[in-house]
Amino acid sequence: MDMQQDNEEAKIIKEFFDDYAEQFTLMEREISNGHEQSSKERTKNWISTFHKLRGAAGLFGLDTVSAKAGVAEDMLNLNELPPTEMVSKISDYISEIKTLIKIAQEDTSAQQDTDADEAISTVQPASTVLPETGLTEPKLKTLIVTNDTKLKTTIEGALPFTRFTVSNAGSLHDVMSDIMRNGLDTLFYDLDIQGEDGFQVIDSVISFQSCKKTKIVLLANTLTIELRKSAAQREVIGLLAKPVEPNSFSQWVDIMLNPLENEPRFLVVDDDSHFLAGLTLALGREKMQVFSIQDPQKSLEAITNIRPHLIMLDIDMPGLNGLELLAMIKQAPQFCFIPVIIATGSETSKHRLAAWKLGADDFVLKSQAVEMIPRIRARLRDAVQKQNLTRIDALTGLSNRRRFEEEYEARASTAQAQRWQVSIAIIDLDNFKLINDTYGHSTGDMVLREFGALLKSRFRSSDLVCRYGGEEFAMVLMAVGVQKAVELLKSVQETLQNKKFVAGAKEFGISFSAGVASISSGKTAKSALVNADKALYKAKNSGKGKIISNLGANNE
Repeated sequence: MDMQQDNEEAKIIKEFFDDYAEQFTLMEREISNGHEQSSKERTKNWISTFHKLRGAAGLFGLDTVSAKAGVAEDMLNLNELPPTEMVSKISDYISEIKTLIKIAQEDTSAQQDTDADEAISTVQPASTVLPETGLTEPKLKTLIVTNDTKLKTTIEGALPFTRFTVSNAGSLHDVMSDIMRNGLDTLFYDLDIQGEDGFQVIDSVISFQSCKKTKIVLLANTLTIELRKSAAQREVIGLLAKPVEPNSFSQWVDIMLNPLENEPRFLVVDDDSHFLAGLTLALGREKMQVFSIQDPQKSLEAITNIRPHLIMLDIDMPGLNGLELLAMIKQAPQFCFIPVIIATGSETSKHRLAAWKLGADDFVLKSQAVEMIPRIRARLRDAVQKQNLTRIDALTGLSNRRRFEEEYEARASTAQAQRWQVSIAIIDLDNFKLINDTYGHSTGDMVLREFGALLKSRFRSSDLVCRYGGEEFAMVLMAVGVQKAVELLKSVQETLQNKKFVAGAKEFGISFSAGVASISSGKTAKSALVNADKALYKAKNSGKGKIISNLGANNE
């Protein structure tokens, strides 16, 4: 575990305990002092305190506290008891909750002391150092288990070496001890291996502590209903029929296993700081970016800047409640397709029906953290996969122009703020129309697919590599200067020049022209794109097969 992250978590938990202990001490003082506030104002404040505790306590593992706070809130809202009896019962609840919080605080402190004394070793994933920076990008440790050579080749071809560290085995039994010790990120397993009970060995892998988060993909010749049922019971992420079509499989890998998309953006809008802290804590070990804001008035601005995959809105917020904000989001053309979860500490059928009517995608009770967290994960996963489907070019498996236009300026702004060198390259395949006219469009499609696979294998998942349109491709290379970008493209050009494409009985080769520019400090992303396009135009008019950078225009 990361010590700094552990310390931050301990701080969040301590602040939660200390704040509510203080609030309940003040409430006890109000009761013993004869209720200096008016009964109406005091009740309103107490309802607010119990309501927020009801929603947040479950995130800190205090389900009993959440339940008792809920009973107290409901009792105050109903207001059916005589004042004296009401105060007496509330006093009892305060005392019980304070005791539970104190016990939990002591248990947490003891556990933290134990954790601090233990030596915890973790397996770190292999990583690739980004050029010209100290940034690293984790690789996914991947195992392919099959005796089918063609299947193995297809899977390996869809797993770029920049993103995956791939090993192979003919039997899962042979590598079981290594898996148990070192874990896996991804497992591709052929269920048709002779002499091996597929689901029995898969169950063994799932049982290992080191493989709790392993993504498992199963492959088989025949997908019977019994086999599908067994796979569903084990929650594997994919069950694919053999033989596997390479291009479709490559696209599937991009959608399901892309490392970048394992960190979706989740925006939470809630005025309760403890709920936000608890939710961030609960999701902190997940591969996602969690953003939170307490002022609902700033939500639309935050959505514009963050571009979240999923939004969660609290219903009960001052000034602008969650249902009003939901209506605004669904009315805005640029936001209406973002899925929204409505959250509340205390459910009413009126709120639930209103949320569905306004277009909410889910409705959760904050007090039921055990259910809420998995639903957030599921919604995020579905949102990312659906977004990927609309942002991937169907022919090449690369990102498409839509994704480029969505992310280009944001990536440029991030890079400029971090003072990274960032290059943009525009590539155009030379004489591509002649290939289509001579060999047919199916051959042209084959060339585009294979060139896309070449680009995917040579660049990192942190780079934005897109099919920009037709035979044109665009790339944003993060933390890479122009000179390095030109070197990388020259390496791709050399590989391409040594490759022969086959159309019937004929062979032919291709080349590309490219323009490269820098997104440097003081230059806009738009101007860098224009400069790269100008450089490409110059390359095309200089004999083709050229890679030209616009160094002067970018002050490099």
